[in-house]
Amino acid sequence: MKNHFIFSVRAVIISMIMVLYGNLFFAQNITLDGKTDDWAAALNGHTIKNFTRDANATNDDQFTGGSSDPGLISSWSWVLGNTNSKGDISNAAVVLIDNKIYFAADRTAINGDAAIGFWFFTNGTQKNPGGTFSPEHAVGDLLVLSHFTNGGGNVDLNIYRWVGSGGSDGSLDKIGTTGNAFVNAIYQPTPTYPGWSYQGDNVPSVGIPPANTYATGAFFEGYVDISPGSGLSHFFQVSFWKLEIRSPLVHRSKIL
Repeated sequence: MKNHFIFSVRAVIISMIMVLYGNLFFAQNITLDGKTDDWAAALNGHTIKNFTRDANATNDDQFTGGSSDPGLISSWSWVLGNTNSKGDISNAAVVLIDNKIYFAADRTAINGDAAIGFWFFTNGTQKNPGGTFSPEHAVGDLLVLSHFTNGGGNVDLNIYRWVGSGGSDGSLDKIGTTGNAFVNAIYQPTPTYPGWSYQGDNVPSVGIPPANTYATGAFFEGYVDISPGSGLSHFFQVSFWKLEIRSPLVHRSKIL
């Protein structure tokens, strides 16, 4: 969806984790530098992962007014429609590597900054026919917020846990802020991975980038550490993921 993606990922079970650890020495890791060249190998080399190619522009699912990160899942709704290209996601990926959840996404246009957020659900929250979502939040659901920047470079990640009430932001409690995210600072090719394709929009002073090429500020990557002691190790069992992109003044618009 535009400005939101929901990922249906295979349930993470202990045996899968053991397979993952057994392959760590041989599998590709990801370096946070805004470059795309390690993503295909990481997705091919690890067991716990997901990739989604979203629709673009028209007939795309998007959140409606009233849907907000602090709100209950029962207050979220979606419709099909046209999406602002600055918040239009084409590709999104998630992969678990050595106690870290890595995530990546892109946007079609780079005219201005845009916020980006990833939800990690423990109850398997997903989009339903008819414009609703379910099931409801569980205490411990994780929200990671950051932003695209025009010039690229290192960006902050703000990490929140769903608590329902009494948190630093009401239903959300801020765990902390890290610098574990990067937006591409130079043109980059799309990863050579099945289904991963991209065509950027025309932007004044930039023009239309070549097919399957990210102009500066179009590709985002980051990670969250869920190692023992982080307070987030229960996300070894996460089953569903959702990504959002939104302008600084619009709370949400795209679903993946």
